Amino acid sequence: MLTNNKFKSPMHRVVRKPVDMHSFAFFFNLHGDKWVEPLPEFTAKIGEPPRYRRFLYREYQQLRVRNKTHPPARIEDIVHVSHYAI
Repeated sequence: MLTNNKFKSPMHRVVRKPVDMHSFAFFFNLHGDKWVEPLPEFTAKIGEPPRYRRFLYREYQQLRVRNKTHPPARIEDIVHVSHYAI
């Protein structure tokens, strides 16, 4: 979303080998009151319109929690993403 769809996150998974292994996951989250929007380097500075509207990070957090705690009846509505990029 930040790159206005210029760069996409790759799909990834961990395949565990049958040996002792330790993994550490690190996550970075914004504060809920922070605005998220495509960066100007990928929009205004190169003359492209934003593909996503700006939103408060707490909106995204609430959407994710709501979909986990109250799953929709239809599978296509599980993550109703209209302006968020995952």
